[in-house]
Amino acid sequence: MTKDLEKFYNECITILDENLTEYKDEKGNYSILPTAGILVSVDYNELNKQQYDVAVFNQDIPKDFKATITKVKKAVCKYDITHKEEDRFTLVEKEEDVRQVWFVMNNLKIKKAFNKKEDALELAEKINKKIIDKIKK
Repeated sequence: MTKDLEKFYNECITILDENLTEYKDEKGNYSILPTAGILVSVDYNELNKQQYDVAVFNQDIPKDFKATITKVKKAVCKYDITHKEEDRFTLVEKEEDVRQVWFVMNNLKIKKAFNKKEDALELAEKINKKIIDKIKK
């Protein structure tokens, strides 16, 4: 099954009715999917450097992706900073650089990363409207 979200919706699916959607691709993959499962959502994430690198490695985010970096305060275990046993159950706030990423994704975990909320919402609304319009006919 393709991992390209836009190709999935533009080339690979045919909505049969409100309950069933057919998936076919050029490699020979074929499946009948529940139509509700192909609706998309937008998932906002604040990824630290390590999480971001893992997402790039897993190909959830393209290598050339330009994420917006911002500073946020997060609660962390003080032990992770001091490594003192008496700090094991103490939480402190720590400022950390995070990368803001919005994922448009469906229940099949096919996703596309965006660095702007507006772009992610625009694509999600466009895809969902197209599906809902076909179901209502």
